Amino acid sequence: MNTNTNRFCWQAWQAWQAWQARLAALALALLAVSGFAHAQSLPPNVQQGVTWLGAQVQSDGALAGEAASIATALQARQEAQVTLAALASAPTVLAANVAADASDTVEYTARRIIAAGSSAQQTDINALLAAQNADGGWGADQDHQSGALDTAFALQALSAADAAASQAIANGLNYLSQARLADGGWGVNGQSSVYVTSNVLLAASAWSQRYVVASITTAASTWLLAQRGSATQTYTTTLDNALALRALATQTAQSAVLDPLAAALDASQLASGSWAGDPYLTALALRALTFTAQAPTPPADATLQGAIKDSAGNPLANVTVTVGGASTVTNASGTYQITGLPVGAATVTASLAGYQTATGNITLVAGAGNVFSIAASVTASGSLVLRPLLRRQQPDQHANGFALLWRQRQEVLENRPLAWRHLVRPHEARRAPLILAAVAQGLRVDAKQLRQHNQLVLLGQAFAVQPAPRRLKAHRRTAVA
Repeated sequence: MNTNTNRFCWQAWQAWQAWQARLAALALALLAVSGFAHAQSLPPNVQQGVTWLGAQVQSDGALAGEAASIATALQARQEAQVTLAALASAPTVLAANVAADASDTVEYTARRIIAAGSSAQQTDINALLAAQNADGGWGADQDHQSGALDTAFALQALSAADAAASQAIANGLNYLSQARLADGGWGVNGQSSVYVTSNVLLAASAWSQRYVVASITTAASTWLLAQRGSATQTYTTTLDNALALRALATQTAQSAVLDPLAAALDASQLASGSWAGDPYLTALALRALTFTAQAPTPPADATLQGAIKDSAGNPLANVTVTVGGASTVTNASGTYQITGLPVGAATVTASLAGYQTATGNITLVAGAGNVFSIAASVTASGSLVLRPLLRRQQPDQHANGFALLWRQRQEVLENRPLAWRHLVRPHEARRAPLILAAVAQGLRVDAKQLRQHNQLVLLGQAFAVQPAPRRLKAHRRTAVA
């Protein structure tokens, strides 16, 4: 018995060892195939460019040829790091060199964050958020006037780091939507450019799954397409072709749009594998050729946003908007946004001291296409309108508004001054289709007008307000004066 048992255990152990060996061999084979497939996934000219770019990295993290580049040293190093990390592997010395940069300008801070991605230093993220201006944009430095380019870099950086700064992002996107120039593009010093407009499109596209950015992406795409040469359907420089290709590929996969730009980049590549021997241009061109027309990952949660205004169409700031357990307040432009909401039915409320609370139901869907609206309180643009709830006036003052409560076919005596109780008799209340209790003293409301508005909340400005007489005539006793 013992011998057989031992023989069985020995055979089982040998079988287990053989199975483990086969698993290890299979894993190595899969790893080899995976690495080979990754290497072969790059077109030959792109692989050649990657090899050239990697060879430019020096022992101190600097790049050979960066002195002759059209970009600054940090711009070239950061773009090279991002490209090599995406297509091969970024040398440690290059990443350390970029991370060690101490410049506090908005663009350079943003570039460090983009290069580090989810591993970005929190100090850089905090510094970037602190540099945001009151208008929602970013300037070249803290307290500098906002500009489209720096704002675009900041928004790209916050996306790369997956920063939880929803209000800052919403404000930044709102600034970009307002910073569009008269010709439809974005630029500096009042002059639109492909470089700036492409970066704006990249920034808006980076947040398109959480925010409604169609006004920005549509305008930027339209302007970029209009700037192409009519004969070639391309731009005049490698920089513009590379950036525009990357940006437009986030919006369309049409070969008529992308292929001419890709062909122009292919044609301008040198035998060395570089573009003009410039590591900055080479990095941009390689990413443009590799990551065009890639479909974004569909969102799993919902984003709710909108604009809240008063009855005159003016934006209301500091309105508390609540949906489920999440809430936020509107900014100076009256806009708000709440991200990370579960899909499905939800109740939304908007409240502000001195205004009637608005409530509405909405079915949230995944993505950023949810806008809070309430029927009969929404303007043509789809923005919620809050109306003022005017306060109780002193008896000797001429009131300019009132709040009313109503109930159908029953007398309401709550909140009515004791001196007025004799004005409504129970038998009169039973006959009245609508009995009102005035909260403000010294007011009279035309009952005929009120019967035309079978509303839970009656808005003061919708009705005539007059000083109340001392006594009501018999035929007018269906309304409390």
